[in-house]
Amino acid sequence: MKGKIVWSALSCLMVLALVLTSCRAAPEVGEGQTIKGEVEEKPGLVEEEEKGKPAEEKPVEKPGVEEGPQYGGTIRYRSVPYLVRGFSPLVWDNNTMLAVIFDRYFTAPWEKGPAGSNENPLDRQWYPQSFYRGEMLESWQVVDMHRVEFKLREGIHYWNKEPVNGRELTAEDVIYNFLRDAFHPRCQTYLRSREPAAALDWWERLLNEIEEGAFPEEVLRAYLAELREATPELEQNWPFKESHPEGLVEYLKAKYADCYNLLAEKGYDVEDIPLLTLYYSRTGKYSFEGRSLRGLRTLWNAPNGIWPCPREVIEKYGGFDQWDQIVGTGPWIPEQFFPESEVRFRRNPDYWQYDPLHPENRLPYADRLQVVIIEDESLFYTALQTGKLDVGTVEWYKVDFFKKNCPDMLYHESPPSQTWCVFVRNDIPPFNDKRVRHACMLAIDNDEIVEKHYKGLARKYTWPLQEYMVPAFTPLEELPDDIQELFGYNPEKAKQLLTEAGYPNGFKTTLYVYPSAEDRDRGQMIKEYLSKIGIDVQLEVPESTAFISILYGRQYEHMISCLWGNNFPVDALDWAEGGNPQSPYNFGNVVDDLNEEVSERLDQISDDDEYYRLLKENTIHQLEMMYEILTATPISVSFWWPWLKGYHGESDLGWPDETRWGEIPKYLWIDQELKKSMGY
Repeated sequence: MKGKIVWSALSCLMVLALVLTSCRAAPEVGEGQTIKGEVEEKPGLVEEEEKGKPAEEKPVEKPGVEEGPQYGGTIRYRSVPYLVRGFSPLVWDNNTMLAVIFDRYFTAPWEKGPAGSNENPLDRQWYPQSFYRGEMLESWQVVDMHRVEFKLREGIHYWNKEPVNGRELTAEDVIYNFLRDAFHPRCQTYLRSREPAAALDWWERLLNEIEEGAFPEEVLRAYLAELREATPELEQNWPFKESHPEGLVEYLKAKYADCYNLLAEKGYDVEDIPLLTLYYSRTGKYSFEGRSLRGLRTLWNAPNGIWPCPREVIEKYGGFDQWDQIVGTGPWIPEQFFPESEVRFRRNPDYWQYDPLHPENRLPYADRLQVVIIEDESLFYTALQTGKLDVGTVEWYKVDFFKKNCPDMLYHESPPSQTWCVFVRNDIPPFNDKRVRHACMLAIDNDEIVEKHYKGLARKYTWPLQEYMVPAFTPLEELPDDIQELFGYNPEKAKQLLTEAGYPNGFKTTLYVYPSAEDRDRGQMIKEYLSKIGIDVQLEVPESTAFISILYGRQYEHMISCLWGNNFPVDALDWAEGGNPQSPYNFGNVVDDLNEEVSERLDQISDDDEYYRLLKENTIHQLEMMYEILTATPISVSFWWPWLKGYHGESDLGWPDETRWGEIPKYLWIDQELKKSMGY
């Protein structure tokens, strides 16, 4: 599972005034749509305006019809160092680069976004199952919670490069990489297999449920029989034949000896099978199936985290790490890799996909793709403003500046995919008392934060679900009155609750914040709000490495603030509020038996309506408990130059998250004449 913490990209440089060259004014562009923006005369040198001086917004009509796609040019966008470390699929953050060189099994359909039928803005990371279509998959069928059948498209070829030489992708590539991810000792993704103690606990609980009649024994016996049939296929695709020549079964028998002994004691014959609780096996050249013993609602989309690295590369080079050795199936082939600087890709001339909106056109359109690695925000904004980058996401405090000084740039506002939380220690006083947590919520004026701090570019209600998770999301105005009240401002009632909880004079506490300007600002705001109800907050600002250690080690006494990525419907439930007792992201030490029970039930529900009904119902419980102090969270605003065509602010095409923007450039093109006419 991914890391849920989302670090603020701001730095202390945000408070410095930067003297930047103004964006050049552009001639009118033929586009048959209304674009947000502002036109004004081109100034000379400009200084960054002060926060709090918003530019007036008015729509600009761009007459005419956008011309069709054209080939050529280079698309340039920004990434940050920790997301551009390499291509190894064993590292979850590498998904951003893997999405550039590979395709995905499923995708949110580009043709249903703003470029096509406009059914969805494609500016979020989660989409309902019914919205996806296959990309590398021709089809899939959910047989039941225990089995999903998959069929790859024929004719998908790897790059024509040694040692793979353009061979076709087959189901064996999927199985090989599933096993490699599951049992590689350095794997950091959700596919990594359980540690022996956790595996033993899993099997003990299952067998206890069978004895109690809560889980059908015939399901286990049928699963083991089918696993035995799949064993030769799994052994054939065992990736570690050099380091573990004994094979898959013998390797697992040594690693999980206690599990094998436990099942043998209970009368199950598992001597000759790999004891897997979830696996994928090949059923034909292009077909494979996923099997889950317990049953898993998300079994259908779990393959999207398996990148099909060709075994020839791994066997020849010992891994999939070096940019000049890797081979993928995707639209872009690495050309140069400069660590901490940039990655350059060239167009794959033999790419298998065609534009769904222009079926006669082979993708991608641009000749080259350039991922520019920029950590410093001021340098990023300079590069974007001066046309060195074609597109970028702008922090809230810079939005008015770009609207005012770059009137030719287009922009799109997207809802948050994270929440700014103050995690509190729910296992010790004073925050183990719900009344104290409620008092803190009532003491913070989130409406004021949205309007005065963020200038309206924020949402105050983003937890536990985001507004775009429509099937399970309850709008604030439809929540019970007592929960709606928690998102309001009522310091007098907050004092009353503290008195009832035994703190009539308040108390002293410590709040740890990340060492960025934005985090410090927010920490100071929280300190001032809580002081009005008698809570004396001392701010602690450790250096970044120490902060991460304190956060993940739960080494704080009372409070710690961070931006937490709840970009999927069950994220907050499972990973922050006790749904998954083993979660490393439960920073508030929440133990909630109901949340754990609901999480387990959700995994077993196949009916969409029932699934979303239960999730929606449980969000009321989560909000009533209010395990975190929730504060307003800024939205995301993308700006791009008008020569980047086919783009409307799309930011993500779904699971797996952390692919960021990598899968989108293949659909876009550069209007080279327009760019030249604008002086770039």
